[in-house]
Amino acid sequence: MIIDMHTHLFMGGDMPKEHLKATARRWAYARKPFRDPNDVLPRIMTGLTDSDGSLFFADMAAFGIDASVAHVLDYQWGLQSEQDTPIDELNRRYGELQKTRPGRFYAFAGVDHRRPDAMALFERAIKEYGLRGYKIYPATGFDPNDPALEPFFRRCVEWEIPVLTHTSGNSFPHIGRLSNPDYLQDVVVRFPDLMLILGHAGHGPYLEQCLAVAGGALNCYLELGGWQHEAFRDLGGFVKTLARMRDTVGAHRILWGSDRQSGPRFSGERTGIPRWLQIFKDLPRMASEYDVSFTQEEVDMMLGGNAARILGLDGGGAKVIGQWEAIGKGIDF
Repeated sequence: MIIDMHTHLFMGGDMPKEHLKATARRWAYARKPFRDPNDVLPRIMTGLTDSDGSLFFADMAAFGIDASVAHVLDYQWGLQSEQDTPIDELNRRYGELQKTRPGRFYAFAGVDHRRPDAMALFERAIKEYGLRGYKIYPATGFDPNDPALEPFFRRCVEWEIPVLTHTSGNSFPHIGRLSNPDYLQDVVVRFPDLMLILGHAGHGPYLEQCLAVAGGALNCYLELGGWQHEAFRDLGGFVKTLARMRDTVGAHRILWGSDRQSGPRFSGERTGIPRWLQIFKDLPRMASEYDVSFTQEEVDMMLGGNAARILGLDGGGAKVIGQWEAIGKGIDF
């Protein structure tokens, strides 16, 4: 089974206006000749929007991906900016899409815990809409060790659902330092049974911090969305880095992902996903060219077996190990 653990399917109205304005400015002034951001702005969501998921699911079929996990992004509260579709409606839409694609599509709820009604929104997304995990995005302005997040983490432990947090670089208007995995050191100690997924596995600035956090936290995972850019640039360097990740946390805690988006601008072969997937399929054969080795069993775990366990698709226990049993009582600060 091949499961893409990190995707985004935008169905319309998904982004707050200030985020779109910042993106338009960044794209307009990225290189000369400069463009007018007002000309770029209306084209952003046109290129991203895949209202019924038809492009998204066509790509999955073409690429041989069995299931995908999409993540609802709640940027609105942190940016204090309106968006066309309320966050509760976005979570509901993803839940409805899950029903139409059983076994093929799963989604994690996006709810900023600072919202006054955040817990009610979160519980509705999980219990009523059937979403399968919780996505947090600290770069919108919060420390993931915020005590106000503890009730949400406790619910996730109770329900045995994972949390995925962004741990890569950020662009304006997000605050990149808050994506530093060092902020998660307290979280993995306070919540050793929490299935915590480090989205992007620190791609860019934070690989070392991700390895430090995940190395000793037995229910902490490295998700690889974004690392394809390193693999395409320097395959040997990536293969050696992947081997280092494996040697630090074990192949049973690495998740293949793409961070792919949807819509006309991000579909078909231009996504690079077939190439990214083929690199993993070839690992048992070609890794020795770079003085490392991977077994087929390890590749199968990374490509989908681990994700199936986390999502409860394999019929087994979701957690790797109950760390409370492993280390005794937790530390009470």
